[in-house]
Amino acid sequence: MKISLVTVTFNSAKTLCDTIHSVLSQSYTDIEYIIVDGLSNDETVTLIKEYEPLFQGRLKWISEKDKGLYDAMNKGIRMSTGDIVGIINSDDFYHRGDVLEKVAESFEVGETEAIYGDVRFVNPDNLDRTVRYYSSKRFVPSLFRFGFMPAHPTFFTYRKYFDQFGYYKTNYKIAADYELLVRFLYVHRLKSKYLPLDFMKMRTGGASTASIKSNILLNEEIVRACKENGIWTCYPLLLLKYLVKGARIISLTGEQGCGKTTMLMGMIENIYETMNIRVQETAFELHLRKIYPTRNILSFRETDTISGQQGLDVQKKTDGSVNIIRRSCN
Repeated sequence: MKISLVTVTFNSAKTLCDTIHSVLSQSYTDIEYIIVDGLSNDETVTLIKEYEPLFQGRLKWISEKDKGLYDAMNKGIRMSTGDIVGIINSDDFYHRGDVLEKVAESFEVGETEAIYGDVRFVNPDNLDRTVRYYSSKRFVPSLFRFGFMPAHPTFFTYRKYFDQFGYYKTNYKIAADYELLVRFLYVHRLKSKYLPLDFMKMRTGGASTASIKSNILLNEEIVRACKENGIWTCYPLLLLKYLVKGARIISLTGEQGCGKTTMLMGMIENIYETMNIRVQETAFELHLRKIYPTRNILSFRETDTISGQQGLDVQKKTDGSVNIIRRSCN
């Protein structure tokens, strides 16, 4: 079973070495590596030529103008001749040598049509420092409406499905990967399998996480992707993914009686039931433990002797997945 890997590059000389080395280090050797360069003006092409002999005929590459990231990905997939196709970005790298071996084994068992796994986001200045771990373990297609998706760089599927179901849509700027996964896993119901494997390390600072503006565009395109594929969603539901992610804050503001608590309760109702919820209030008003007696919820209250910061310190010592801080208006 041949696996085709596609990497898109543009002025990627600073990081491409790690990507190429990680592909070369794989124990599974029935691979085809395709690099699609967008006419880089740094040393990217020089590096590709330097490493080309080490692949012993298993590397294909082109360097030409493209219409953006997703157009370049489509070029690479069309160039591929493998049974299975996967994407590895030019600033990401496999940090273990058995990833492709595990991928191949997974497709050989049962009727698996697609697989995905986990990734580590690392500090670009210290690749040994993990800043966030993205697990696809709890993903099910019904979570697309909340903006959740399996880690795209860990997604592998059969080459033939791109011809059958379509390629990345190039009229998306930032979320064509999300739209493609919706199409493959939700609309066409590919039999997917979660592989409990830490696939790769990803440097932080990608296009979809770079700024507030990028996040706004991302959510706009997620809503559009859901609508185009028959999934109902709305912006408040998409806020849930920020509650679940660490190091994110959502602020619900407005005049008294405008519906802040109603919106918050609606969001909590839709949080995945396996997520542990931690709530800190200035006064007990939500009463979530009474509403959801079977869920793992801890509530904290500030008092005259226990400050808000002390409450936060306690929260940090628990295993909360979702942390909510609610302050009452006087």
